[in-house]
Amino acid sequence: MALTKVQTIGIETGISLTGVTSAVNLNVTGITTVGVVSATSLNVSGVITATNFVGSGSQLTGVASTENIRTNTNATFLQNINVTGIVTASGVNASGVITATSFSGSGANLTGLAATANVTTSSLVVIGVTTVAAGTTAAPSITPTGDSNTGIFFPSADTIAFGEGGAEALRIDSSGNLKLSTAATSILNSSGNKILNQTGSILQVVQDTKTDTFSTTNNITNAVEITGLSQAVTMSASSNKVLVMAQISVSASDSSEVGLCLYRGSTQIYLGDASSAVEVSVPAGMLWGSGAWQGNSACIMFLDTPGTGTHTYTVRIGGNGSSTIYVNRTGRDGASDPRGASSVTLLEVAT
Repeated sequence: MALTKVQTIGIETGISLTGVTSAVNLNVTGITTVGVVSATSLNVSGVITATNFVGSGSQLTGVASTENIRTNTNATFLQNINVTGIVTASGVNASGVITATSFSGSGANLTGLAATANVTTSSLVVIGVTTVAAGTTAAPSITPTGDSNTGIFFPSADTIAFGEGGAEALRIDSSGNLKLSTAATSILNSSGNKILNQTGSILQVVQDTKTDTFSTTNNITNAVEITGLSQAVTMSASSNKVLVMAQISVSASDSSEVGLCLYRGSTQIYLGDASSAVEVSVPAGMLWGSGAWQGNSACIMFLDTPGTGTHTYTVRIGGNGSSTIYVNRTGRDGASDPRGASSVTLLEVAT
């Protein structure tokens, strides 16, 4: 049956229209198969099957949630789609906003995604560069699920830091130095045994060695610096200490007493009787009898706390004022007499 125009058709249980139908109202309770329908109002309580739907969809209202909405390769053009269920489509083109409570899929062919507040996926493969915020100690920029104050952050240029529980635990600075941030932190081997303990660890060792000779006739009350023998150290922290070890090879022209004094800059730091009016020294040994042939090795060990900055350590030497005091040689210095060497060694100790 073909109708060119129908003003009002009542309820029909099965109408098959193969032409063009223009109707003011069409009420169908059964299944309607049509070609192209142009209607001002179309109320269907059954099922409509169509090969194509073309339109903006701006006037579609009262569309109930369905388990599946399917389209074929001919895309459905809609201005806005609000979906609370699952949409399965082989081709959807939307110029407006698509709002969904969830998206489930591999996302393999998703392109041109703008930044969003959250992107959740079981696997993320990035072939370009991923940029994250710098983050802070309390809120690292890369964190595990459920532990927002533990992770990796970037406190300054060319610097990487690691936080645990909102506190910095480890840092790699712009010079490539690895810094432990807690005084009691230890580095352990795979068995859990300490291979480095931050407190008491030796952070650096520097040394100066003197192999040429030196001599003076000054007495110990006016000791003079041994030239060519000094060592500087730049401290890593103000609370750290320096273990100073000095070994001096000494002799005298005849029987004499020899003393050594340890200085940091212009300050004598290795003190004996502080109430003495003379410069206090560490005895280097008594050279009696055939002192001109004797050699002796005098040592100093002292733990200093110099504070921040760079500090230079030197050794001063003196005798009884009547003999010549020698460094790195005997008093006679004959062809068969050995010559020695002297050194100052500094060890920075973490506290």
